[in-house]
Amino acid sequence: MNLNQIHEGEDYAWISQRGRGENYRRSGFYRLKVIRTFSQREYGNTKDTGYAEGFDLEPETGEFKLDLDGNPRIRSVRARDVVTLWEEYADEHERKEIIYKKQQEEWERKYEERRKQRAEREEKERLVREERERIEREERERIERERQEREERIFTGLKEKYGIEKTDGYISIAMNAGLVTVYFDRPKLEQELNGGTTEGVDRLAG
Repeated sequence: MNLNQIHEGEDYAWISQRGRGENYRRSGFYRLKVIRTFSQREYGNTKDTGYAEGFDLEPETGEFKLDLDGNPRIRSVRARDVVTLWEEYADEHERKEIIYKKQQEEWERKYEERRKQRAEREEKERLVREERERIEREERERIERERQEREERIFTGLKEKYGIEKTDGYISIAMNAGLVTVYFDRPKLEQELNGGTTEGVDRLAG
């Protein structure tokens, strides 16, 4: 404010280091009861600076703030840091707080909606993922079960046709794209099977 607009005995709102055109802060504002105004020239300046001197007051109650000795605290404030009469500032602050709280409630409501939507989406994704994993697991189990059953049929055929048990040396079975190959790893076992061949073994899988 201009120095000539500040009057003794009135309560004013002021903001520290107030910016040009800045007329409101939601926090960081103060209340001052002016007891006098004056001008003085600061070091290095070519013009005088206007000041308002007064009592520091509690913003909400208007009670005097006290110094360490228990006396009302007095401070000097630059005139350009004074915004307006306290009552006007307090009314504007109350109005803006109502708007802010409504905006805050609306933001919280929208945030809660987004949170619920995200939770629902994540739950759906989890269920889909678990269902996919279940299907894949059951398919792997089915394939493995069929492989084992086929393998058992081959071992049964080997036993019935050639009298070969699973424990007769090392026997492995490879099944790929419908082709069944039986590998034997016992000395001279191949020679014991129809002159060293395994011809016809593939048919054992049925």
